[in-house]
Amino acid sequence: MKRNLSYLLVDEELVKKARNHGLVISKVLENKIQKYFTFIDAVSYVNSKVECGRRDLNPSYKLGKLK
Repeated sequence: MKRNLSYLLVDEELVKKARNHGLVISKVLENKIQKYFTFIDAVSYVNSKVECGRRDLNPSYKLGKLK
């Protein structure tokens, strides 16, 4: 289901350019919002699965060299 957003404001020159290029502004906006949420969902998923796998850059103390 789609909803009419009559309160959306877009620069008049951008609207003219978009129409001259045959763009449907509502479809462009819908695609960009979908890509945004796909990206946000992917980042959230990766961040929830991140575990510390970094090497210790100074492991000498573990080897008994520094105390």
